[in-house]
Amino acid sequence: MSTNTEENVQIEKLVDAESFQLWKFQIQILFKAHGLWEFVNGDNLLTTLKNDNEKAEWHKKDAKAQKTIVTSVDKKLLMHIINCEKSKEMYDKLCKIFERDNEDEKCNLLQQFFNFKYEKGTNISTHISQLESIAHRLKTLKQPIDDNMLMSKIMTTLPEQYKHFATAWDSTQKNEKTVINLTSRLLTEEMRSNTPETEESVAFRSSGKFCFKCKKSGHISKYCKTEKKYENYSTGKPEERKCFKCGIAGHLARSCSKSQPKQCSRRKEMF
Repeated sequence: MSTNTEENVQIEKLVDAESFQLWKFQIQILFKAHGLWEFVNGDNLLTTLKNDNEKAEWHKKDAKAQKTIVTSVDKKLLMHIINCEKSKEMYDKLCKIFERDNEDEKCNLLQQFFNFKYEKGTNISTHISQLESIAHRLKTLKQPIDDNMLMSKIMTTLPEQYKHFATAWDSTQKNEKTVINLTSRLLTEEMRSNTPETEESVAFRSSGKFCFKCKKSGHISKYCKTEKKYENYSTGKPEERKCFKCGIAGHLARSCSKSQPKQCSRRKEMF
């Protein structure tokens, strides 16, 4: 679920520990964009002000920062900050609750990363972004995944049809092997492989096939629809084989109908 802030900017609401890092990233940008970050991070303290007008302005700005926070968190989390009187107190309280730099969470994310597999039907962009998301969360917990490890994981989890791409990537110069370049090339490869073949390309591929039965290109003898013919070795041209009993082309002696009456008469004589 997203929430509207000033200037119709939408950010994802803080719901739980999993959504915290994204919320923190977005909320900090909003504070900086509206000149409120110094009130939240403690750089601009009320205790340093003596002029009443300055104090009034400070309270006004801090109230805007508080509004940004309370409208960007899930309703059930408001109880954690309901007793806070300043935006800094609210922000610090939420960070203490959700920013857990513990070994259990690190181990869980590392396990997700190393056990990650390609899900059939997923596009390449989504596949890469899922891995990058895990890597980013590990980085915030001071357990960074370097680019080489991330690229290696992307390559080893690609579906079967990208095997030839892996060979091409291995020959890429070292200074060109970056996550951005890899992503760009994979997206291009995905677009190319999803483009249906044109009639011209199919015709070009089939032109290399030759049928030894009808002596025509475009197919092989196994799929030839031409009636079976035999080559006359004296002329070198294909012709239909003739029946040596009746002399008519199109069948062999063993299936000749003219020979069957004689066979019937012979059987009668035997009886």
